Amino acid sequence: ILSAGFRRERASITGGYRDFADPTARFDETKKVHRATAWETGLTWLYGDRSNAFIRYGTMYRYPFLDEQASYLGFPIRFLGELEKEKGRSYEAGTRFFPLENLRIGLTAYQIDMQDQIVYVGLWPAGQNRNLDKTRHQGLEVNARYRFHERFSLEGNAAFSRSTFREGAFSGNDIPLAPRSMASLALEVFLPGDLVLRPEVHRTGDAFLADDFDNSTEKLEGRTVGNVFLHYRPKLNALELTAFLGIENIADKKYATYGFDMAQWGAENTYNPAPERTFKAGLSVQF
Repeated sequence: ILSAGFRRERASITGGYRDFADPTARFDETKKVHRATAWETGLTWLYGDRSNAFIRYGTMYRYPFLDEQASYLGFPIRFLGELEKEKGRSYEAGTRFFPLENLRIGLTAYQIDMQDQIVYVGLWPAGQNRNLDKTRHQGLEVNARYRFHERFSLEGNAAFSRSTFREGAFSGNDIPLAPRSMASLALEVFLPGDLVLRPEVHRTGDAFLADDFDNSTEKLEGRTVGNVFLHYRPKLNALELTAFLGIENIADKKYATYGFDMAQWGAENTYNPAPERTFKAGLSVQF
């Protein structure tokens, strides 16, 4: 199967800011025009009854959000006309195959070369959004699912990646907040009455703190979190109904998903705590 796609886009961001209490905090009507083109192509080989292998190449882009292009909080307040869109190229290859009737395995390797990634640099309120030097993201993703007859299924996935700067003063260093490994494992137990019990565990590796471009301070520690969900999925004719009850972070673990390098400013590093034990419920209907 040969596939291809193409996209061309133009976006105009305009902004103005007035603060009558502080006349110096202002910028006049300013406009930034972004133009971008993206395309992709891929080739998929179908083999066996359900297996396939693929290769894919494409380009990508992302325009700045409005609150990235216009700095209206902190100091200085101004329109960042020099802030450019993110753009990059991606290369992927992978396969999905069934070594056993009830076992599915998937493998994907990728490389993404990015230019002008947008990140907030510096200490609030004096920091601002900037374009990073060229970066590279390389990784391998593995996933598998095994079905034990009609009562159980086991599903797991793991991702190993390295995200680094390709040029500039920090060439070769890791990009902040990009862990090198992530993994999850889930068991589904199919109970009577259209009920499904799903305990799961997620693991995220260490990462460097935000703004730690020289990789010199302590890391954001990895964490392992367990969840459990109970789903109700009745078999109806033209209606798809799903209801669930769940507990996330069932062990009530204290951890942080974000941290900022304050050591470079002579202060203690700061962390944003994640929610502790959380109870959830939901209902969805499709017709």
